[in-house]
Amino acid sequence: MNEILRYGAWKKLFDGFSVNIHSQNYAGAGGSTYLSYALEFILWCESDGIRSIAAVKANKLYEYLTYIRERPHRRREGVLSESTVKGHLFSVRLLFDYAFASGIIAYTVPFPKFILPERKLSKELTLDEVRELFAACTDTRDTALLTLAYGCGLRRNELRWLDTGDVFTHTGMLYVREGKGRKSRTVPLSDRSIANLREYERRHRPHLLRKRADGKPEPAYILNADGMRITGNTIYKRILAITAATGNVELIAKNVTPHLLRHSIATHLISRDAELSWVQAFLGHSDPDSTHIYIKNRKLKTIF
Repeated sequence: MNEILRYGAWKKLFDGFSVNIHSQNYAGAGGSTYLSYALEFILWCESDGIRSIAAVKANKLYEYLTYIRERPHRRREGVLSESTVKGHLFSVRLLFDYAFASGIIAYTVPFPKFILPERKLSKELTLDEVRELFAACTDTRDTALLTLAYGCGLRRNELRWLDTGDVFTHTGMLYVREGKGRKSRTVPLSDRSIANLREYERRHRPHLLRKRADGKPEPAYILNADGMRITGNTIYKRILAITAATGNVELIAKNVTPHLLRHSIATHLISRDAELSWVQAFLGHSDPDSTHIYIKNRKLKTIF
């Protein structure tokens, strides 16, 4: 691809970036698209007389954002979709990050994260809807699932890989050993969460527990019907079943998932004026920007 580039600095950067993309996981998930988008950015810079990435200033990044949002689509009528624009901006971000990691520039830029369109999240559940879900649970395992997904804000994989040694109801803490981005965190348990989890530990989990083939007890905290670690798909299906049991057509239409429950507790906490930094730690967000999206709804004044 770099044969069409005019300036040596851009050619060298693009060659190295190509190797880097193909050596990362991006290669199997649209790597050629990222390269194509990055090349378009470089060609745009060259057309403006910019000879290297070190000469790209912040105002040029804003100009490029305007250009990519307004340029005509090349295969149909109209302009690029917002998702395609986001792909272009992400590719430029990767290019800058590579240049910084390689020592080509002494800085990287927050572009495009802080100028992306606002993320659209599924509408959160109301507190009454959350109460309906808990009331529809037919056993303590389902209650524990909701408690971990909503009350503790766990992601589906975090819930699945939770072990008995990670839950400390006597101290009111839960430990997520390896969340998203391989980051660990502790999650405080409310009195209601402690009560729900203790009921599951006493009344349901012992009846499910089986010894593994190696003779050791299964360490997973939430067990399936065979006494083994629950799968992510089963978690999803159980939450759908609980939702269906409410008989609430509007609630069922929301397609309740672990992610929506996590989003809902975050929104409810923010509505109660919880400190943003506390909610960030509670959710396991490494980037405060990920938590700011929950500030939108401040109507609710109480939390389940």
